[in-house]
Amino acid sequence: MRTFEQIHKAALSRALDLNVRVPGSASLAYRRISVRQQTLFGWVAGINPAYYTIQAIGTLDAGGGIDLRAMLGDGVREAAAVVAVYVESMVAFEPPAEAPYAVGDRIALVPPQDDPTAYLAPRATIRDHAFEPVGADLADVLTIRMHYAYRSDPVADEEDGTSEIAMESPFDELLVIDLTRYLTRKTLKMEAASKTAIINELNEEEKELLASFEAHVRRFLTGQESRQGGSQGHQP
Repeated sequence: MRTFEQIHKAALSRALDLNVRVPGSASLAYRRISVRQQTLFGWVAGINPAYYTIQAIGTLDAGGGIDLRAMLGDGVREAAAVVAVYVESMVAFEPPAEAPYAVGDRIALVPPQDDPTAYLAPRATIRDHAFEPVGADLADVLTIRMHYAYRSDPVADEEDGTSEIAMESPFDELLVIDLTRYLTRKTLKMEAASKTAIINELNEEEKELLASFEAHVRRFLTGQESRQGGSQGHQP
């Protein structure tokens, strides 16, 4: 993996090739890299919950709920970061065909403002770190498997650029493209038309690489690979 400073230097090199007089400091660049990396993690998690997400298994209480802070520990994030939840184990049924769900079935997460009847069972809600079933939907479910979006730690104030980023090659180039675009936008000594042309060129390059990244993530999904441990509606 490349370091923050290596990404920074790569972006500086590209900016200079484009005659961009680079503004700002290294610390601002590191922060930009960190924010963009987190955004990409969240985007990828929406395409494939197994790629850039962390998994946790939790035992439901008698009411079919669980406190996410207890389940996820230090990794807990806001409800929006939970990507998918699945049935992990159930009470035994005899015959098994009478079981209402199967292990591996996805649990529909109903947004607080939505009508639960618009969703197929099993259903649940997440409010204030509390995972709760809709009605008796999870009465026969013992444990759940939750995927929540991986987030790299925010860049530290004392970051000196030696820390490694978490994205792998060649897709770490997305961080270089984004930082180059950021530096271009911030430069003051460039005609507006030239700046727009450079940004448009970077946008097109990013679009192509994002498409390759998405295809890679989707192949990962169908290949049943394993990694650190929906459908995407827009590019990040």
